[in-house]
Amino acid sequence: MQTPALILAAAVLSAALLPLPRVAASEPALIPAPLQLTAGTAAGVACADGIRVQLVPPVGAPADAALTGVAERLGESLLQLAGIRAQIAAVGAPAPDVHAPTIVLRLDGALALPGAAWAVEEGYRLVAGGERIELDARTPHGLFNGVQTLIQLLTATGEAHAQVPALTITDAPRFRWRGLMLDCGRHFFTVAEVCRFIDEMAIYKFNSFHWHLTED
Repeated sequence: MQTPALILAAAVLSAALLPLPRVAASEPALIPAPLQLTAGTAAGVACADGIRVQLVPPVGAPADAALTGVAERLGESLLQLAGIRAQIAAVGAPAPDVHAPTIVLRLDGALALPGAAWAVEEGYRLVAGGERIELDARTPHGLFNGVQTLIQLLTATGEAHAQVPALTITDAPRFRWRGLMLDCGRHFFTVAEVCRFIDEMAIYKFNSFHWHLTED
C-alpha cells in the first residue's frame, strides 16, 4: 500500500516532467501577465530622446500633484532603465503634433475596467500604436501600475532606442494584497538597498512592503 508521502512525491515528480506552457514569440513577456492583451495592426511606437509625456487630468478637475508625480516617475525610469530623456509637459499644455512621438497619461474616473471595485482602482488601459502610447486609469495608483508595464515593454530589448509594439492592454490586479517582506532583524541592509528593494517591488506591482525590523 502506497503511503501519502509516496503519492505526493509521485505527483510532484509527474508535474515537474510535464512540458511548460509556451508563450507566443510575438507576445511581450510581462510580469505579472496582464488580464487582457491584444496585438495591434499599426506600427510600433519608436521611443527615443525627446519623446513627449502629455498629462490629461479628469475633465473639469484642477492640476493633480499625484498625476505630475507619476509623470516624473516615468521620466526618471525612462532615463535610468532605457537611457531615454523625455519631455514632460505641464498639465493643460497644448497637445503636440499628432505625428510627434507622445506618451499620454490620462486620469478618467469613468474608465471601464474588469474586476472588483478595489481592483478597478488599481487597473489601467494601455494602447500603443503609430506615434502614440495612451495610458488611462481611474486613479494615480492605476496610472503608476500602467507605467510599470510600459517600462517593462521599453526595457525588454535593452536598447536606448526601444520600440513598443502595437497592442492594447487592459489590466487590473487579481489579488488585493500583494506584498514582500524584508527581514532586517538579523540581516542588516543599507538605506540604498532598502530603497532599491522597494523600487523593484514597484516594477512588479507589489503594493505592500512588510518590513521586519526586530525580533522583540
